[in-house]
Amino acid sequence: MSVKQMVKTRSLVLLKVRRTLSRYRMIEAGDGVLVGVSGGPDSVSLLHLLWSLKEELGFSLAAAHLNHRLRGKESDGDEDFVRQMASKLGVRLITESVEVGTVAERESLNLEEAARKERYSFLLKTAKSLSLSKIAVGHTRSDQAETFLLRLLRGSGMRGLASIYPVKDSIFIRPLIETSREEIIAYLEENNLGYRVDSSNYDLSFKRNYIRGVLLPLLENSASKNIEEILSRTAEVLREEDDFLNSRTTHLFGKLARIEDGAVIFNASQLREQHLALRRRLLREAISHLKSDTLSITFDHGKKALQLLNEEKRGKRISLPDKVIIERRGGELVIRRKEPPPVEEFFYEVSLPGEAYIREVNQKFKLTSLPLEEFRRRYHLQAGGCAFLDRAKLSQPLIVRNRRSGDYFFPLGARGYTKLKNFFINKKIPREERDKLPLFISRGKICWVAGVQIGESFKVSDTTKEVVIIERG
Repeated sequence: MSVKQMVKTRSLVLLKVRRTLSRYRMIEAGDGVLVGVSGGPDSVSLLHLLWSLKEELGFSLAAAHLNHRLRGKESDGDEDFVRQMASKLGVRLITESVEVGTVAERESLNLEEAARKERYSFLLKTAKSLSLSKIAVGHTRSDQAETFLLRLLRGSGMRGLASIYPVKDSIFIRPLIETSREEIIAYLEENNLGYRVDSSNYDLSFKRNYIRGVLLPLLENSASKNIEEILSRTAEVLREEDDFLNSRTTHLFGKLARIEDGAVIFNASQLREQHLALRRRLLREAISHLKSDTLSITFDHGKKALQLLNEEKRGKRISLPDKVIIERRGGELVIRRKEPPPVEEFFYEVSLPGEAYIREVNQKFKLTSLPLEEFRRRYHLQAGGCAFLDRAKLSQPLIVRNRRSGDYFFPLGARGYTKLKNFFINKKIPREERDKLPLFISRGKICWVAGVQIGESFKVSDTTKEVVIIERG
């Protein structure tokens, strides 16, 4: 690519990103944006582009990097690179490390699924702790084309083929979704921006790598030079039609579905009256009420569920991934989670400072304390997953246990005590998770429902002298 072409490409990339931000209303003046930065070319260019536009468009910027601990020194090198770039741009950076391999083994996920789960959880937690309203990730038009082919070859409906949405859940934004990887590389070269290369991207045993390195170039050479643009445009059309069907599905779900004790229940006759396409979508909508996504639900799973809908035999059931069960109960179709084995009651004592390992739920906590002024310099009161408590209001030792019948809780900001069961319901804590949540108890009162909420009586205030910090180990 000539120098003249590169300058033209740089201007084109800035124009495209600005247009994409406007077209999908990704960022408004006054927004705070967190950029997920891995160190690869897409995320590096994204951070630089948004840094270049933040003054013009009137938004603030921070960055986040999660070290997956999968590639040893290479992973640490990625983190160091991102630190240096953020420092050079004057952008605040939040980093964290996680043993993705351990997570994958513990939760029976492949490495890609575990990494994605941990990454998005980290980004959401960080955005919340920094009070940022948007999270920008570096998916490009090239990623969209690859995802389209990946899902087409796996077998997917319209929703899957619609591929990557420019905006998801009003939080996640993808400013590079209309920009190709070739344009990104040219932008990086023009701006003398380095980037990290993940060596695993060249392993063709991974399906996405094979599509990127073999299949797309083959289609480009034999079918169309614009294959990437064609696939992206097709995905865009499917997204628009999917949006219409989604609105129709949401409307019908509100009319036909009944939610009871965490289960979704349909009148089988009413569900059978709907068009086949809507029946499929209504079943997926029901499953999404029970688990965070439906990525593991295949066409064959949906086919079996629809066959069960036509069964009249009471009590017949099918099992789906992630412990989802669909069964016939008389004239009803019930979608629910498989009841997990009961969690043992646990009871521990922990001193300040100290550590607690809860064997029954495989969770570790570390308790430390700091003077108020030092705490304010080092921590943000909204930091997710941690508890900050007034030490003077705590007894020694603290008790850590799971819930018991008759527990009451006075949540932060509430007017008074409520049954712990009602608190869980209001917070939409799944039934199967409630017995697993460690409760930190001081003088018989709940001071922290781990990872959820602290008690009003134990909050840090201007009169606090020393703050107890409880973090997951």
